[in-house]
Amino acid sequence: MRIAVIGAGISGLTFALSLARKGFELDLFERAETLEEVGAGIQLSPNASRVLLALGLGEELSKCIVAPDKLQIGNGQRLNLLATLPLGDWARARYGAPYWLVHRADLQDILLKAVRRETAIHLHLGAGVDAFSEQDRDVTFQAVGEKHHADLIVGADGLRSVVRRQLVSGAEPSPSTHVAWRVSIDISATPGWLDTSCTTLWMGPGWHVVHYPIRRGERLNIVAIEPQRATGSAGPKLPHAAPEIATFFASQALREKWLPWPLQTVDPNLAWAKNRAVLLGDAAHAMLPTAAQGGAMGIEDAAVLSAEIAGDGSLPGKLARYELTRKPRVRKVVSMAESNLQIYTMPSLVAGLRNTALLALPGEVLMRRQDWLYSFTA
Repeated sequence: MRIAVIGAGISGLTFALSLARKGFELDLFERAETLEEVGAGIQLSPNASRVLLALGLGEELSKCIVAPDKLQIGNGQRLNLLATLPLGDWARARYGAPYWLVHRADLQDILLKAVRRETAIHLHLGAGVDAFSEQDRDVTFQAVGEKHHADLIVGADGLRSVVRRQLVSGAEPSPSTHVAWRVSIDISATPGWLDTSCTTLWMGPGWHVVHYPIRRGERLNIVAIEPQRATGSAGPKLPHAAPEIATFFASQALREKWLPWPLQTVDPNLAWAKNRAVLLGDAAHAMLPTAAQGGAMGIEDAAVLSAEIAGDGSLPGKLARYELTRKPRVRKVVSMAESNLQIYTMPSLVAGLRNTALLALPGEVLMRRQDWLYSFTA
């Protein structure tokens, strides 16, 4: 079977590697001349790290990840902690895989090196694909001025997927009402009140902030999410934030480094497969970052789709099973992300009830609510 993968992001690289390890030969096309992952940090929960470990990437990843021992949730107006959820050894023992924090560029680099070592994967950089044509027996498309043929085209080409637009009649991503402000700084530039050893979530009226260490603990990744504003600014506003947060976010260390990322989503209910084309990752279901599962879902997609393709049956049946298997789970994660955004940004009048509930529940009880998510094995 001739397989063409469009997009060499995290999900596309993971899929290519997974399929090659199952004995398939494939072509991987990427529009960019060089692979330089944008963004900063990514949280690899056990459902994602399990897939990467199965691909034999654990040793390389161990050189650049942070394995936090806890997740903290706090009131961003008063700077007091409301809950501490166990990770570290507790999560590994419960889920059979670790919870890791990593820079996206480090993860992509490790995946890319593994892909380059696979002789069954033919990587084409600077090879954008703008359209494809389906015939009865194959798919054809142009890349770098050459005509290519494949039995299956896999759209791992992200939020603005060319494959999705053609597969689902021009479906476009939907803009969110919120924006994510992102920055990565040296750990030495952080104030003393800020715990740089783990993931921490601060919640405020209409906004929330997440920060966690990356790059072996040498840098801190910070994401602040708040409503979009009509006028431009140099960073997040975070009304009624605790003085410590407000002062730090307005400091010289951050002021000129904030990068705004308007949030957009892709409806997971749209078709993911049709004839000889199939979608995975953000191309199929870009979601809000408030579940920390966007990358993990793409990694899961890659593992499930590669297993289906390597299995028995006809190609249409394999693609149908992939879509049928993945959609209910992804819908649940998308719903959780949307619900989390509402919970994290509650106005002050009702946030007190949320905070009281968090204070009353043990961290292990809160973490066990994620069992359905983190225990998944592709």
